[in-house]
Amino acid sequence: MRKPSAIAQLFGTCRKISSALAPQLTKIDPIMCLQKHEQLSIKVADIVKLQSIVETYLKQDEVNFEPIEFNIMDEDDENVVLKARLFANEITIVDGNRTVLIIDLEGKYVEWEGSVVAKIRHPITRIKIFEIFESGRFDTFSIMGYADEPNKCEIRSVSSCARKLLGCGILFVPQWWTFEKNSKELGQVYLKSLVWSENVMQVEWPEDADNETRFLIVCFGLIQMISKGCPSLAHIIHECRKRRSNGYIFS
Repeated sequence: MRKPSAIAQLFGTCRKISSALAPQLTKIDPIMCLQKHEQLSIKVADIVKLQSIVETYLKQDEVNFEPIEFNIMDEDDENVVLKARLFANEITIVDGNRTVLIIDLEGKYVEWEGSVVAKIRHPITRIKIFEIFESGRFDTFSIMGYADEPNKCEIRSVSSCARKLLGCGILFVPQWWTFEKNSKELGQVYLKSLVWSENVMQVEWPEDADNETRFLIVCFGLIQMISKGCPSLAHIIHECRKRRSNGYIFS
């Protein structure tokens, strides 16, 4: 019997290693701190820095800025559970010193005209794990997976006349978004702030929600925080990316 060559043995070993590592590198590890909570709030960590960026853009037409940090707080608004850092092209979610996932913001995510909103990627390989896109109906979204569960969930915008009347223009956005699958509600995302305080995005889910559902709700909450909670920042990001694509900005 012919003995396998050294190269063949090497390729065989590589295939075995790839088979062992592939599941780990194509799935996002559970973010265990989310299991301790059923409700979180997302807010800008340094509101003064954000205001400075907006003022610089308005006065000097400059769109270069350092990453904007968001705090993801617990139910009592006392402890930081996770942090998120917003760059012009992506959001990274950080647990301590470890990046747990990356949200790749698509070019038209501010406009949302039937386009992909974001891609959720593995923090090491940057492999696309989930994709969030508008479903064709206004403010209705779907999350698609690329592993075991292709159709993860639907996100539906909900608004009520009663809430609009109670808000009387004081609430920033008189609507919220529900996560659903097979007619079962998986969680909610909504803005709860008032005009005299900084905008805060609330995310919540039931006790039996799986870890993937929890971090997907957090991801969507961050995207909506930028688009709905900080519309001036969303405009600046859009302008920054447009100028970079035209070669006006180098950083």
